[in-house]
Amino acid sequence: MQRIYLKTGDNLELNNKQYIIDSVIGDGATCIVYSARYKDNNGYFHRVNVKECYPYNVSVSREGLHLDWESSDEKEQSLNAFESTYKKLNEWQEGIANVSVYDICDANNTKYIIMEHTKGSVTFDKDEPESLSDILKTVKLLAHYVGKYHQNGYLHLDIKPSNFLVYPRPSEHIILFDLDTVTPISYIKTGKYKNVSYSDNWAAPEQKQGKINKLCPATDIYAIGAGADNSLKVSATGSISIPAN
Repeated sequence: MQRIYLKTGDNLELNNKQYIIDSVIGDGATCIVYSARYKDNNGYFHRVNVKECYPYNVSVSREGLHLDWESSDEKEQSLNAFESTYKKLNEWQEGIANVSVYDICDANNTKYIIMEHTKGSVTFDKDEPESLSDILKTVKLLAHYVGKYHQNGYLHLDIKPSNFLVYPRPSEHIILFDLDTVTPISYIKTGKYKNVSYSDNWAAPEQKQGKINKLCPATDIYAIGAGADNSLKVSATGSISIPAN
């Protein structure tokens, strides 16, 4: 079922505060991320990112702001996973995750996470690097952050260019915003992990084949390489400048 996004100018009332939607900036397997703003008690606007629980692979439809779920079981599973992500982000703000989260809200038959915003950030698939060096720096930074997950005993399992934000250059900073697939390696080894989430164009063979016992840090590394390869192919058809050495 095709997703229907919130529109520019839509107003979300979340925890007694009005958020005005400006644009879509991210589109993950389990969520949509919007750039938004709210007015404080003194009349000043502040920008945030609003992450909406709206999974791609379950039957969900939108009527205005409201989401309708075909299956109550899928709704409960999706919202629980979304809330789990919020808890992870709070626990990991110092060390693993590199994004600040402010609140989680229930509205419109779904949940929203309020996150920090940086002006000009876009997902990697929408980024316009000026050189091969820019692409390699972003990929190296992505590998660095994913490595933190591995060092702390987790796999991401859904790394792709549309799942992380690239901050405006020359700042070297990215944010992995769709963490609903992050899974403890220890849990995978128990054999209890039955469902494999993945994005077809970036997934390692063991994910596509459902070989759960084969999932390991190399699974994420494969996805990083697939994303880098795609970016290099795209840049080769454009006007990117390739350094001589």
